[in-house]
Amino acid sequence: MHHQHKASSGILFVIYGNMVLYGFTQTMRGVVYPLVKNSFTVSYSRQGFMVFLVSCTSVAACAAAGVFLNRFGFRKSMAAAFTAVFAGMATFLAAPKDGAAAGFWMIAGMLILIQAGLGFFEIGLNGMGAQTFTKKSALMMNLLHFFYGMGAVLGPLFAGFVINGAGLDWRFVYPAGLVPVAVMALVTFFAAPKEAPPAGAGAATVPDGSGNGAAGFTFWSALREPMAWRFGIILGLASAGEVSFANWSGLYLQDVYGYDPRTTGAAFLSLFYILYTTTRLFGGFIIEKAGYFKSLLFVTGASIILFTLGFAFGRNGIWILPFTGLFLAIIWPTVLAVNIHVFGERAQTAGSAILVIAFSLGGIIQFTIGLTNRYLGEAWGFRSCVVYILAMGILIWRLSRITANVTRVR
Repeated sequence: MHHQHKASSGILFVIYGNMVLYGFTQTMRGVVYPLVKNSFTVSYSRQGFMVFLVSCTSVAACAAAGVFLNRFGFRKSMAAAFTAVFAGMATFLAAPKDGAAAGFWMIAGMLILIQAGLGFFEIGLNGMGAQTFTKKSALMMNLLHFFYGMGAVLGPLFAGFVINGAGLDWRFVYPAGLVPVAVMALVTFFAAPKEAPPAGAGAATVPDGSGNGAAGFTFWSALREPMAWRFGIILGLASAGEVSFANWSGLYLQDVYGYDPRTTGAAFLSLFYILYTTTRLFGGFIIEKAGYFKSLLFVTGASIILFTLGFAFGRNGIWILPFTGLFLAIIWPTVLAVNIHVFGERAQTAGSAILVIAFSLGGIIQFTIGLTNRYLGEAWGFRSCVVYILAMGILIWRLSRITANVTRVR
């Protein structure tokens, strides 16, 4: 398995560096969204519809990127990603002035273009990781997602600096971010090979049987794989726990217990993400020693216990909840590492389909949590995460039984 060693410096810098950039670019919107809403004085429903359109773009772009990567390879996929992101960010220089509704939808168009590029980043970088990280996959994939977390911390800080530190208007946040985008674009096209190295002949193939090797295995054939759906549904359920912290915990603390989202809510979320990001940096080493499925089942159990205690103790239990970040953090990258071993040479293509299924289900779950709050009461949307994580745990246990004959998944 000399490929991984050979791939080390150039490819690893390209993959990990771009993952920082991906997180950085994606999370700037946390600062920009409310300022856009205020500038154009739009209603929550119109703002919500824009966020919904951006989410739909994410799923559609991932599907398109899966097909594109399969056909044209990594370098051209990353060129498409950089082109869309660059165009979306640069057009903010011509962003319309406050007021008119048409201006708001122009801004929405720019954000959608950036999100389309980020969809290509998501599929390209995870696909490149699937082809490159054939040894110590859980360690390498956890590190990959740690670098995303690092970028995700830097994005809002950078946006805040542009507005508060440099005293510029919110319209300059994205154009200012073009400097790191341009630097990484140059590095990517000089340092990245046209293709990642092949994933080694020793990789196992899907146990419930559907073809061997990567030849002829397309994004569309991956979508017809029951095994790809198993992985996609597990990741969709996993995202319910993670994404709900960003989307619902602040509202839960405010509406149920009367805490201020700008102080207690922000501290709560920061603690969750600090623990979450730390686990991704160090957790991979433990997972490689303990085994992938043992680790996944342990962290699922621990997450369920912490969620249950945190909710059961009411106001006294809220500070238990962020500690689920220690455990939820490893699920997404480790499941993708299992995919590398189960699908073998076909992991890059399978991964594209898996992510599209996961994002689609994740979006449906977030919508369902909103309905849960509306019809069962504002305490129950965030609390329903326990149900999704429990369902995920059952599916991970089932997957561990099905893949028991795949020797390289421990």
